[in-house]
Amino acid sequence: MSNFIETWTGEAQAHECDALGHLNMRHYLYKAQEARQMFIIRLGLHSAFQSGHPSTVKFMDAHIQYKAESRPGQLLRIETGILDMRKSGMTLLHAIYHIGGQVSATIIENIDHVYLPTGASFPWPARVVKAAENHHVDMPNFAAPRSLDPWGESRVPNQTQLDHWGIKPIGRGVFQPSEADIFGRIMAPAALGRASDCVAHYKAGWPEAHKFGQEDHNIMGVLLECRFICHRPMSAGQPFIFYSGVKSANPRTRRLIHNMIDPINGQSLATMDAVAALLDLTARKITPADPAVLKELQNHAIADLSA
Repeated sequence: MSNFIETWTGEAQAHECDALGHLNMRHYLYKAQEARQMFIIRLGLHSAFQSGHPSTVKFMDAHIQYKAESRPGQLLRIETGILDMRKSGMTLLHAIYHIGGQVSATIIENIDHVYLPTGASFPWPARVVKAAENHHVDMPNFAAPRSLDPWGESRVPNQTQLDHWGIKPIGRGVFQPSEADIFGRIMAPAALGRASDCVAHYKAGWPEAHKFGQEDHNIMGVLLECRFICHRPMSAGQPFIFYSGVKSANPRTRRLIHNMIDPINGQSLATMDAVAALLDLTARKITPADPAVLKELQNHAIADLSA
């Protein structure tokens, strides 16, 4: 782990935690966003995230595993290393630790160096390539993907494909200026957060959802692993409609596919392949689905569904 460097230090703030009492999934990515920026600055692109600079680094996609809850006040730190470096791209690994050394989450993300006036990929400067030599790392066992392929090709489903699958919308909204970065682009954590806001409305994927906040609010859905891909640039004022479907289910987990669609042209803005489960909020442990619920999930499953 010696080629990793510490890129972020802080804590899980109370306002960043959700109804489950732990850090919401979007805030892991917000903290990793800062870690990415610090890492790139340390490699020599000192102004890449400042207004007026002609080039920057663009988020492409991320594979995230949530391994240990981060409750309010939990002290956290992030270490970052390079899994792969290409002419203009890079695959980073962010390991998010509790201050005592327990791994809370891992994020494998693909980024691209881009020239802002055109949006075209832009080769890394020689000084960055040289500085990166000391930070190449191998995939540690604790970060190895469990259920999802971080490098699989996306089918980028559009509205027509979703209609073919019979997928129905569960959420909608419009991105706000507060969700954009200094260059006017909607930040990946903000887009991921919209999934968190919408998914509880998906009753076919969460038949238990009618109990949330009612007679059995001790059991709620929790995300274990996901792959999140941004397919098109978004800016403030961008409307979206959020679609979800069940791909598969077993007694302990369910695999859900989410698609964020532009309602104006029917094209995909972002997709998410997610492995989720039920969390017992008293025991703070994963609990299996009721057999009747599992059968219902499997009846709704569409094996061909993809992100």
